[in-house]
Amino acid sequence: MILGLAIWTVIAAVNGAEINQHANVSTVLLLIPFMFFSLIPLAIIGLTAYGITYLKKVLPKYTQKGQEIASLVAEKTRDFADKAATPIFSVESFWVTLRVLFRR
Repeated sequence: MILGLAIWTVIAAVNGAEINQHANVSTVLLLIPFMFFSLIPLAIIGLTAYGITYLKKVLPKYTQKGQEIASLVAEKTRDFADKAATPIFSVESFWVTLRVLFRR
């Protein structure tokens, strides 16, 4: 495309046409791809902004659910640990009770 524009400009200059007009057209045609590819970062920035606003709206609901699940897991773990330790404490307390009773 660039070579074609260069040839077109040379032919127009040889035929006596005004070169400024052809130079301006060439400049515009060369800028079109740059303008097109500059839209890609603009689209990425726009989608990122949209995603952040969407997350800002939705995230509190899901973090609340996650916090409830973590609290439930902590409560169940505490209950399981208490149930696992109960036999040990009951045996210990039985032996301590026997020791206290036989010392008197």
